[in-house]
Amino acid sequence: VQAQYAMQQGNDVASQWQLQQLQQRTQQQLLSLSASTQQYQQLTTQQLPIAQQIWRKTLLGFEAGKFTVSDVQQATRDYQQLQAEQLALLQQAWQLHHEIQALNLGISLSDVNSMLHALNQRLSAP
Repeated sequence: VQAQYAMQQGNDVASQWQLQQLQQRTQQQLLSLSASTQQYQQLTTQQLPIAQQIWRKTLLGFEAGKFTVSDVQQATRDYQQLQAEQLALLQQAWQLHHEIQALNLGISLSDVNSMLHALNQRLSAP
Protein backbone atom coordinates (compact mmCIF):
# COMPACT_ATOMS: atom_id res chain seq x y z
CA VAL A 1 0.00 0.00 0.00
CA GLN A 2 2.80 2.41 0.90
CA ALA A 3 4.65 1.56 -2.30
CA GLN A 4 1.54 2.32 -4.36
CA TYR A 5 1.05 5.58 -2.49
CA ALA A 6 4.70 6.54 -3.07
CA MET A 7 4.39 5.73 -6.79
CA GLN A 8 1.21 7.80 -7.02
CA GLN A 9 2.94 10.75 -5.34
CA GLY A 10 5.86 10.38 -7.74
CA ASN A 11 3.49 10.35 -10.69
CA ASP A 12 1.68 13.42 -9.34
CA VAL A 13 4.98 15.30 -8.97
CA ALA A 14 6.01 14.32 -12.50
CA SER A 15 2.64 15.41 -13.86
CA GLN A 16 2.87 18.75 -12.06
CA TRP A 17 6.38 19.27 -13.41
CA GLN A 18 5.22 18.46 -16.96
CA LEU A 19 2.31 20.85 -16.58
CA GLN A 20 4.64 23.62 -15.39
CA GLN A 21 6.97 22.98 -18.35
CA LEU A 22 4.02 23.12 -20.72
CA GLN A 23 2.81 26.38 -19.19
CA GLN A 24 6.28 27.91 -19.45
CA ARG A 25 6.68 26.89 -23.09
CA THR A 26 3.22 28.19 -23.89
CA GLN A 27 3.99 31.51 -22.18
CA GLN A 28 7.27 31.82 -24.11
CA GLN A 29 5.49 31.15 -27.39
CA LEU A 30 2.78 33.69 -26.53
CA LEU A 31 5.45 36.33 -25.86
CA SER A 32 7.13 35.52 -29.17
CA LEU A 33 3.79 35.72 -30.95
CA SER A 34 3.08 39.09 -29.37
CA ALA A 35 6.48 40.42 -30.48
CA SER A 36 5.98 39.14 -34.03
CA THR A 37 2.53 40.69 -34.18
CA GLN A 38 3.87 44.06 -33.03
CA GLN A 39 6.67 43.94 -35.61
CA TYR A 40 4.19 43.03 -38.33
CA GLN A 41 1.85 45.87 -37.39
CA GLN A 42 4.68 48.40 -37.30
CA LEU A 43 5.97 47.25 -40.66
CA THR A 44 2.49 47.27 -42.21
CA THR A 45 1.34 50.61 -40.83
CA GLN A 46 4.57 52.61 -40.87
CA GLN A 47 7.43 51.29 -42.97
CA LEU A 48 5.60 49.78 -45.94
CA PRO A 49 3.44 52.83 -46.73
CA ILE A 50 6.54 55.06 -46.67
CA ALA A 51 8.50 52.67 -48.90
CA GLN A 52 5.57 52.47 -51.31
CA GLN A 53 5.31 56.26 -51.43
CA ILE A 54 9.06 56.58 -52.07
CA TRP A 55 8.84 53.98 -54.82
CA ARG A 56 5.91 55.78 -56.53
CA LYS A 57 7.60 59.18 -56.30
CA THR A 58 10.86 57.75 -57.60
CA LEU A 59 9.01 56.24 -60.54
CA LEU A 60 7.28 59.57 -61.24
CA GLY A 61 10.63 61.32 -60.96
CA PHE A 62 12.14 58.87 -63.43
CA GLU A 63 9.27 59.48 -65.87
CA ALA A 64 9.90 63.21 -65.51
CA GLY A 65 13.61 62.69 -66.19
CA LYS A 66 14.82 63.58 -62.69
CA PHE A 67 15.85 60.07 -61.54
CA THR A 68 17.86 57.28 -63.11
CA VAL A 69 16.90 53.67 -63.69
CA SER A 70 19.15 52.66 -60.81
CA ASP A 71 17.20 54.99 -58.50
CA VAL A 72 13.97 53.23 -59.48
CA GLN A 73 15.61 49.84 -59.07
CA GLN A 74 16.83 50.71 -55.58
CA ALA A 75 13.41 52.02 -54.51
CA THR A 76 11.79 48.88 -55.94
CA ARG A 77 14.29 46.64 -54.16
CA ASP A 78 13.74 48.43 -50.83
CA TYR A 79 9.97 48.16 -51.17
CA GLN A 80 10.11 44.48 -52.12
CA GLN A 81 12.46 43.69 -49.23
CA LEU A 82 9.93 45.16 -46.80
CA GLN A 83 7.15 43.16 -48.44
CA ALA A 84 9.22 39.98 -48.07
CA GLU A 85 9.90 40.84 -44.43
CA GLN A 86 6.17 41.35 -43.91
CA LEU A 87 5.44 37.91 -45.31
CA ALA A 88 8.19 36.33 -43.18
CA LEU A 89 6.71 37.91 -40.05
CA LEU A 90 3.26 36.70 -41.00
CA GLN A 91 4.60 33.18 -41.54
CA GLN A 92 6.40 33.31 -38.20
CA ALA A 93 3.25 34.46 -36.42
CA TRP A 94 1.18 31.66 -37.94
CA GLN A 95 3.81 29.09 -37.04
CA LEU A 96 3.89 30.34 -33.44
CA HIS A 97 0.10 30.24 -33.33
CA HIS A 98 0.09 26.62 -34.49
CA GLU A 99 2.82 25.70 -32.02
CA ILE A 100 0.80 27.21 -29.18
CA GLN A 101 -2.25 25.26 -30.31
CA ALA A 102 -0.15 22.09 -30.47
CA LEU A 103 1.14 22.66 -26.95
CA ASN A 104 -2.40 23.12 -25.72
CA LEU A 105 -3.42 19.87 -27.43
CA GLY A 106 -0.38 17.97 -26.19
CA ILE A 107 1.18 17.45 -29.63
CA SER A 108 4.97 17.63 -29.80
CA LEU A 109 6.58 20.64 -31.45
CA SER A 110 8.74 18.40 -33.62
CA ASP A 111 5.58 16.83 -35.06
CA VAL A 112 4.18 20.29 -35.77
CA ASN A 113 7.43 21.40 -37.41
CA SER A 114 7.53 18.26 -39.56
CA MET A 115 3.95 18.85 -40.68
CA LEU A 116 4.62 22.54 -41.40
CA HIS A 117 7.75 21.67 -43.36
CA ALA A 118 5.82 19.14 -45.46
CA LEU A 119 3.05 21.68 -46.02
CA ASN A 120 5.52 24.39 -47.06
CA GLN A 121 7.14 21.99 -49.53
CA ARG A 122 3.77 21.17 -51.06
CA LEU A 123 2.90 24.85 -51.34
CA SER A 124 6.21 25.77 -52.98
CA ALA A 125 6.20 22.83 -55.41
CA PRO A 126 5.34 23.75 -59.01
